[in-house]
Amino acid sequence: FLERALELSAPKGIVGMLVPAKITTAGYGAAARHALASSTTIHAVADLTASFKTAFEATVYPLALIVGKAPPPQDHRVRTELPAAKEGLIRQSELPGGAPWILVQRGLHSILATLQQDHPSLGASITCHLGVKTGLNRVFLNPPGDIEAELVRWAVRGRDVRPFRCRGRVRLLWTHDPLGRPRRQLPRKAQAYLQRFGAELRARHDYQGGPLWTVFRTRAAVAPYRVVWPDLSRRLAAVALTTANSERIPLNTCYVAPVGSAARAHAVAAWLNSTWIRAVARLGAAPASGGFARFNAQV
Repeated sequence: FLERALELSAPKGIVGMLVPAKITTAGYGAAARHALASSTTIHAVADLTASFKTAFEATVYPLALIVGKAPPPQDHRVRTELPAAKEGLIRQSELPGGAPWILVQRGLHSILATLQQDHPSLGASITCHLGVKTGLNRVFLNPPGDIEAELVRWAVRGRDVRPFRCRGRVRLLWTHDPLGRPRRQLPRKAQAYLQRFGAELRARHDYQGGPLWTVFRTRAAVAPYRVVWPDLSRRLAAVALTTANSERIPLNTCYVAPVGSAARAHAVAAWLNSTWIRAVARLGAAPASGGFARFNAQV
């Protein structure tokens, strides 16, 4: 819609739209960000998430975008609020290339731009994954108490992670081996329990055959050295899971980053828990309801 609106506009015409706020940071918005910053005059990019909190029945995260169909004047500044009387805070020349748009005041924006230029993101040096997906949590989480103990682990959900630690609150029926492969056979009680849900287990979207009890995205979750943080939280918090707590299995409300050693895991967790990195991560995170944000591997 944005592309078509600009195509239909007259030269020097103005386009105003409400778009998802995460277009400023999400990977899918890179081409749009580059095109807007390099070929239009961006008058305003205003996050209206808080303003529209009660305006829609659904939870939405709107961003007001006002652009002119003309190249920007030299040293043009972009407003991050709608009132035209407000002074622009960000030079448009600081926004090209498709990189995430960090909509903060000029001095802080300059610091962040330098950090992004001089240091790779976490995702550039470590492969990050979402945690285990069961596809049927009501069956796999908190299984009956008589299930064989060797198949029970502590699940780690995003809400369970705190800086440098995680709390075990939910038990997980773990039907895979130490390498993350589904077991060929299960003990009698576990097998009888899961057989009761055979049709539902086969109907899971990710199930492509194999044992009924197969769960998904398991390899990273059982790596001997992992760093885990919530996908959704108010502030970034990370914990290192190493051989000392290998029985804990992060679920898909967490990101998991396997690394090569326990020392590396603890170092990355400490880095993610630092005040500066938390602040940078929050600025680039996609907004969510209730003051939460989504933290991916772009830190």
